[in-house]
Amino acid sequence: MITLPNHLLTDNNLWGLSVQHSPIALWVLENILNTYKPEIIIEIGTGFGGVTVYLGTWARLNSARVLSIDHKDYLKNPKYFIGLPVNRIINDAFCNDTRACVRKAAKHRCLIYCDGGNKTKELAVFSKFVRTGSVIGCHDYTTEVFPANVDDYMDKNNFSKVVNAQQMRQLFTLQMFWEKTA
Repeated sequence: MITLPNHLLTDNNLWGLSVQHSPIALWVLENILNTYKPEIIIEIGTGFGGVTVYLGTWARLNSARVLSIDHKDYLKNPKYFIGLPVNRIINDAFCNDTRACVRKAAKHRCLIYCDGGNKTKELAVFSKFVRTGSVIGCHDYTTEVFPANVDDYMDKNNFSKVVNAQQMRQLFTLQMFWEKTA
């Protein structure tokens, strides 16, 4: 388990881009990234791109890459992605072509971060592609993704939480992450 400090901060702007995460949520993401060192980060739900640029910056500094998927292109200014190893797919995350891209990418050591419009379904669908030692996580845990709807499923499919749920609630990050253990 990763031990996290108790800080409560909120903000929704990063480098001028809208981010629907607190700065502490980004810090938790960085802890996950630095602990598991994924070769590829698969983000479901690009939104306005703030988290994508954050992930892309981490990927650039760590010789990784990002695949970001959203059904709509909300970006106002794609200049933020110049020089970052970010590939974007503008398509339904659940269509066959997109699933095939995620399945192929997830053959590498990866982090799949579910932050689209149906996170519970995203966890169920994309967790099937995660290899042992990789991580899947979601945003809006306890507000859109309810533990009663996902925790048993994740346990039964050989995933274990990598952070303490109580600490995450104290930090108000609304995130959870699971490692594929077998």
